[in-house]
Amino acid sequence: MTRGDDTFWFALRVVPQKEYVVAHLLEKRSEIFAYVPTASHYRRRTRYSKAGAEYAKPEMPGCLFARFPAEPAWYDVLKNHLILGPIGRNGEPWQFHARELFSYFAHTPNGTLILSKGEPPQIFVAGRLLRAPTTQVRNISKRGKGNVVEPTRQEETALQGLVSIPEAVRIAA
Repeated sequence: MTRGDDTFWFALRVVPQKEYVVAHLLEKRSEIFAYVPTASHYRRRTRYSKAGAEYAKPEMPGCLFARFPAEPAWYDVLKNHLILGPIGRNGEPWQFHARELFSYFAHTPNGTLILSKGEPPQIFVAGRLLRAPTTQVRNISKRGKGNVVEPTRQEETALQGLVSIPEAVRIAA
């Protein structure tokens, strides 16, 4: 892999609806920054009330971006059973450069999970605290997973719209 700037950005495939939990766990580690593209939407609190509440929702379900200070040790990253693997092609993870992701990051706010004792989880988005989608970390089975997850057609088109695919991937395809 070539080193284009000071950090390494990778797209990680995670268990759907656990994006904020994985980002929180990654950020607890030293020098790892996780970016979850987030949009807010309104929905009714219950089916019996007309009042709506604003919830945070990941724009790319099952995907988050992680910034590592050096080449990541994938064995340590994949110890977390909520991370399915990096998104890549032919056994090579895609490495994104900050200059390619900057325009996307500038238009989409980041969602950060805030956990406080006795209160439901909340997500901090663009200076506002929003309700988090109800999520629990328990009852997730451990399953076999490969090193690199092949992107689905929908994810591949979404990622192609964000950044240019590295040359090695274009040649292989």
